[in-house]
Amino acid sequence: MTITEFDFANKESYGLFIAAGGFDKRALTFIRRAYVHKVSIEQAILLRYATQREDNEPNFSRLVAQVEKFTGNIEIIDVDIHNPDKFMRELVGKIHSASTSLISRSAVIDISGMADVLICCCLRAADINLLQTSVVYTEASDYYPREPEWNDVIDVVKNRDFTGMAKYLQTAGLEDIQIPTDFKGNNRPGYKACLFVMAGYEPNRVQGLVDDYAPNAIVIFYGKSPHEKLHGRQWLSINLHKHIFDGWRYRERMDISTLEVENILDILETEYQTLRSEYDVGIASQCSKMQTVASYLFWKQHPEIQLIFTTPVKWEPERYSIGEGRTFQFNL
Repeated sequence: MTITEFDFANKESYGLFIAAGGFDKRALTFIRRAYVHKVSIEQAILLRYATQREDNEPNFSRLVAQVEKFTGNIEIIDVDIHNPDKFMRELVGKIHSASTSLISRSAVIDISGMADVLICCCLRAADINLLQTSVVYTEASDYYPREPEWNDVIDVVKNRDFTGMAKYLQTAGLEDIQIPTDFKGNNRPGYKACLFVMAGYEPNRVQGLVDDYAPNAIVIFYGKSPHEKLHGRQWLSINLHKHIFDGWRYRERMDISTLEVENILDILETEYQTLRSEYDVGIASQCSKMQTVASYLFWKQHPEIQLIFTTPVKWEPERYSIGEGRTFQFNL
């Protein structure tokens, strides 16, 4: 299970292409960088966000225009991220209808513009329809908060200055916690709950998650980027969450990757095997999109666990990410 940089010079053929038209610039990067004579796509399913339509619509229109260069067979799903079960049912049906006429029973899912819950739903829907699936992911060139802001944002979080948080963070507060039906797991009567949190840079959402989920124990994973220039962001994440877990039974791990799926799975497995006899486990991926992919694969290995997702009150497009980095490919 190795993630590799996507080689746009190679010829690739896919039956189905799935992507979302989010506001992030990198939501368009893969399909914009791809060459029509190198990448073949039979059909496409494009996800159109119903929430924050004004923010997302420009990129969605650009996404449609780019995909039309590869295929005229495009299905569109309007997505309400507050209702992932409805989305899952519609997506499974759309993929089933499309797959009956595919020459290649394969799917490439561009997760770059997808919310975490949509990533897992798309992977699950492709698996239900028995498609051979690849994930493509474009990283940003940099992320908010920017380094000169780090001490300021740590101070406003420590002081629970919600007005200040809105100025610095990527999202505004926790609105909802979701556990889609497919990912509810199998909680055992009488067993305690342990929450695995892959912490990112949104302590406001993690605070609400921990308070509402109320686990008996917590394991916090602070991700480390493979890029040296981003190593300091692990320090930022640790300090943003420093006071959230006061009063809870918890421990921390600092050795989990934000990109390498095999590393993430190995660490999750080690922790799970240590705790499974005493606890039922739920996983909340709050950091990188590839950690979310890994959490889905871990759920496939252990369907008794829960996958837990948080929806913010609002995404802040102007503070989400900066630019476009490399595009990666991961074959499931």
